[in-house]
Amino acid sequence: MIENVTKYSCRKCNKSYTFKSNLLKHENCCKTDLHRCRHCNKGFVYASGLSRHLKKCDGNGYKCSICNMSYTHRSSLSRHGRICLADSNLEKVLNEKFQAQNEMLMKKLNEVAVQNVIIANNNYSVNNNYSVGKINIFLDQECKNAINMSDFVMNVPVTIDDLIYTKDNGYVNGIGNLLGKHLETLKPTERPIHCSDKKRLKFYIKHENEWTNDEKNHFDGNIDTLTERQISHIKIWEEKYPLWYNNQNKTEEYLGILEPLCDKNQHDMKKIKRLISGFVSI
Repeated sequence: MIENVTKYSCRKCNKSYTFKSNLLKHENCCKTDLHRCRHCNKGFVYASGLSRHLKKCDGNGYKCSICNMSYTHRSSLSRHGRICLADSNLEKVLNEKFQAQNEMLMKKLNEVAVQNVIIANNNYSVNNNYSVGKINIFLDQECKNAINMSDFVMNVPVTIDDLIYTKDNGYVNGIGNLLGKHLETLKPTERPIHCSDKKRLKFYIKHENEWTNDEKNHFDGNIDTLTERQISHIKIWEEKYPLWYNNQNKTEEYLGILEPLCDKNQHDMKKIKRLISGFVSI
C-alpha cells in the first residue's frame, strides 16, 4: 500500500518539496515576493526578468518586436523571430538594391537627357548653317544687282507730307513708313535689305557692293542718315511758309515736326527695325 506523501510548499512562490528540511533551506533564499506580469500573471524572481518580459507581453501573448505579431507561447515567438529577422534583413537588402537601381536609372535618364540636348543643338546648328547657306546663295545669285543700302537711303524722296506724317504719328512710325513704302516699290531681288529672322531682328544688307550679315549695325547708320535728311527737309517747309514764325498755328506745326526728329532714343531704333522686318522678310 502506497502511503500519501506530504508535500511542503513555499508560501511565497508555491514551490513544493518532499522533505521539510529542503523547504526550510529554500525559504532562507526566497525572501521576496515574486515579480508578476500584470498581463499574464507569470512570476519572476528578479525585476529585470519581469522588465524584459513586459517588453513582449501586452496581454495578447508574446509580441514580435520587429513586426508586432503576437504569439501565445514563448517558443512560438522564438521560432517566428528567427524567420522574421531573416525576412527583415531580406527586405532591407531588397530596399537597398531597389534604391541603387533607381539611382542608376536616374543617372541614365539624365545622361540621355543631356545627349538629347546635344543632338538637338547639333541639329539646330546644321539646320541653321543650311539656312544661312541658302540665304547666301539667294542674295549672291538672285539679288546681285540690288542697290547699296546707303545709296537707297540717300535717294529716298522726302516730302512735306512725310514730315507731317512723322509729326502726327511719331518718330518710329514716321521713319518706318518712309522706308517701308519706298522698299515696297522695289522688287524683292532689287531691295538693299532683307530680314532672315523677324524675332531676333537678323538683317542682311547690301553694303559697299557686297551682301553682309548686319552684325556691325550698318542699318542703324542708315536710319540715322534718313533722320538727318528729314531734319534738313524742314527747310522746304520753311520755304513754303516763310512767315511761319508770325503765325501761331504754323509755329506750333513747325515745333511739332522738329520735336520727334530731335527726341529719338536708342529704343526707337529697335522698334523701327521691327517695322521694317515686315517689309523685307525672307
